[in-house]
Amino acid sequence: MTASPAVAMSLGEQVALLGVVTLAFTVETVVGFGATVVVVSLGALFLPLELLLPTFVPVNLALSFWLVGRNLHDVQWRLLGRRLLPALLVGMAVGMGLLAGLPSRRMLIVFGALVVGLSVRELLAMRRADAAPPAVLSAPVAALVLASGGVVHGVFGTGGPLIVFVLARQLHEKGAFRATLAVVWVLLNGLLVLGYWVGDRLDGSTLRGSALLVVALMVGLVVGQRVHERVDAIRFRKGLFSMLLIAGFVLSLRSLLT
Repeated sequence: MTASPAVAMSLGEQVALLGVVTLAFTVETVVGFGATVVVVSLGALFLPLELLLPTFVPVNLALSFWLVGRNLHDVQWRLLGRRLLPALLVGMAVGMGLLAGLPSRRMLIVFGALVVGLSVRELLAMRRADAAPPAVLSAPVAALVLASGGVVHGVFGTGGPLIVFVLARQLHEKGAFRATLAVVWVLLNGLLVLGYWVGDRLDGSTLRGSALLVVALMVGLVVGQRVHERVDAIRFRKGLFSMLLIAGFVLSLRSLLT
């Protein structure tokens, strides 16, 4: 396998990156999604995307397996098979095909802009949190949004915001939403890891990095469970998307100027 690019990181940068990953695992444990968005938005400030994702995604896959195992009885299998997976898998195949041909700098500019746009949308939606639940999308619109989420996931490893946009309109029960979403991540991230392996993007360096991130995973699981039980979900999500709004802007601006 080809060697991963060597990256010199100061001790402070390593500690900061570990903190970002711990935050990411905490977020996903609390709300069922968002780990890769956090890592790519903030972690890409310290580590190139082509090395960051193959290091992080295998460990995030382990988190998804844990969530599925704890909530298997809540998974909505019919919705997965009929509405979600067909469009997602088609889009992801397109996204993974585009990955090799897109320069990392352009990818980060687009991703940063996507994070900014989705963060603004989420923050505006939370201002109307007392309104009725959002209407279910029509089948063609849902399929288009899901396919777009698959493309984003294939390219950036984080099509979550678009996928959640659709699923939140299909499932309003907290347990079913979290469990069904975890199955989606198991399947999509499993395909990503396979694609990284086939594309020679997994090697000793990335695997050693993944092993180190297991510590962050354990901390994130413990903290995330406590936050899930004690902190108001709306307040937590407002803080999260405010942070991502700033991170996405900084990431896009930094990529434009370098």
